[in-house]
Amino acid sequence: MNKILILLILATTIGYAQRTKIDKNITIDLEELNLKGNVKRVTTYEKTLDVDTTAIIYEEKEFNENGFLLLEKTYRRGKLNTTYKYTYKDGKVETLIETKLPPYGYTTIKKYVYKDNVIEMKAYEDDKLTESFTQKMDKNNNIVYSKHDNYTFKSYCEHFYEYDNNNNVTRLKRECYKENVKNDSYTVDYTYKDNLLVKTHQSNSAIYDGKPTTDIYTYDKLNNCTELSTYINNVFENKETKVYKNNLLIEHHFFDKDGAKITVVNYEYDKNKNVSSEAIHNTKYKETTIKTYVVEEY
Repeated sequence: MNKILILLILATTIGYAQRTKIDKNITIDLEELNLKGNVKRVTTYEKTLDVDTTAIIYEEKEFNENGFLLLEKTYRRGKLNTTYKYTYKDGKVETLIETKLPPYGYTTIKKYVYKDNVIEMKAYEDDKLTESFTQKMDKNNNIVYSKHDNYTFKSYCEHFYEYDNNNNVTRLKRECYKENVKNDSYTVDYTYKDNLLVKTHQSNSAIYDGKPTTDIYTYDKLNNCTELSTYINNVFENKETKVYKNNLLIEHHFFDKDGAKITVVNYEYDKNKNVSSEAIHNTKYKETTIKTYVVEEY
């Protein structure tokens, strides 16, 4: 199955994964969503213990027989909040229709055009152009440049990417402008060992008052990422650890700057090795939320 990525608005730094995710994206096939089998529908239910008497619907995803996402519904406390509908042409997304229900009701239609190594997106609300996105790839299908325009706020952001000989992104540079005046910029450098990401360094983090941030990654013998430590201005900020069994993630632990464990997430799987339940234990607030994933197949 060919992967289809619709690349949208913002660039992100590294995710907690072995491979680098560049540009915020909507993953729309089974492979990208890490789903196995001939999946037709996935329904997610959520229940917070000592708060909810029964599980409440949280999200629905529907796929066609080729494994591509057709419809996604998100809910807020059991009430439908947003729908996303996809249409395809020649195996690629042609339109994405996002409908937000009242009281903040609106519909956004995003249209995609593919030209050789360029993908263009234009978004409309009430037939008015509100956003556009351009993405350029090199001969290896690596993103080398992207630009997002927001016409409502008269702003835009550009992202420039560099790669090594293994097609790993080594540098991301972001520059943002409002009314043609630069108001934000940063650079992220990525370091690899044995083709695994081991360090990211962001020169300027807006969420940390402009201080540089560094993430350090550790792996097991199967190349599963087992630990992520974050430093702000070279001072330890927080840590995450992961535990695997039979090469499946079964525990995810989160620690604060003092080393105290604040959240633990436990996973269970079905016969196809799809996640069937996710128990999120917030030790700080002594709250547990259970997410259940019901997978239907063709």
